Amino acid sequence: MSRLKKHITALALLLLVSAPLLVSVGYLLQKQYIRHQMKEQLEQAHLQTLLLQPGQIHWAKPGKELWINNHLFDVKNMQLTNKGYIIQGLFDEQETAINQKAAQQSESQSNSAQVALQWLLLALYQPAENLIELSTPAAPTGQQYFPYQTAIAYMSLGVVTPPPNKA
Repeated sequence: MSRLKKHITALALLLLVSAPLLVSVGYLLQKQYIRHQMKEQLEQAHLQTLLLQPGQIHWAKPGKELWINNHLFDVKNMQLTNKGYIIQGLFDEQETAINQKAAQQSESQSNSAQVALQWLLLALYQPAENLIELSTPAAPTGQQYFPYQTAIAYMSLGVVTPPPNKA
């Protein structure tokens, strides 16, 4: 029985440690599946035609995907005319949604990491006598907001150095 518990614990820890890798692989597989679906749709569906100027072209993948108004557009044909580029293809809403979701998750993780780093630096580099009281006001109700405190916005993170030794 003890051996079974060890194996279960080891498996649970292995899954926990490998979770970021599994999520990344799942994300890549989902993108590949959607790209495969879009290739099939490009062959079978009615294509949309766009007329773009050279300054309006922003490639996500050169020759294959464009960014147009924060949406991915899969390119099948592209011709240069005197009016601009005539591009035929389809908007890829599924891949756009996946990219937006990944960007939002990345941004939220980045924001939480920044806040944690600021508090860590504040705790490490501010002497105890110079710390500002950072009391959290009561939770807002209705349309009320937390009061803005200018002292928090202008705190400095100067390094405290000891006086020189006179020997």
